[in-house]
Amino acid sequence: MKMRAQCDKQTELISASKAQSYRQKLAFHLQQIGQLVINALFTDLEFKVRKRKDRQGNVWWYVYDPKTGHTGCLASEQEVRMWIEESFYRQNSRFSNY
Repeated sequence: MKMRAQCDKQTELISASKAQSYRQKLAFHLQQIGQLVINALFTDLEFKVRKRKDRQGNVWWYVYDPKTGHTGCLASEQEVRMWIEESFYRQNSRFSNY
């Protein structure tokens, strides 16, 4: 009878430990989902453009589209404008087919 009580206590401890582990994992995943939602809502979605000069004095334009993750390294302002326009139309054309 005493052995049975010890087995029951051990089973209860294991069950409690598993439940606590499950709650911790669930809390962790909920926290990560919350962070993803916050990032999606409050991330700046405008194009980023930086002008840099290399060692030879050449000007390069680095562009980044945070919506798609696409980047580019371009040689002129005109190319930057074209890249932004193409990126804008490429994104909008995905929705025009529906």
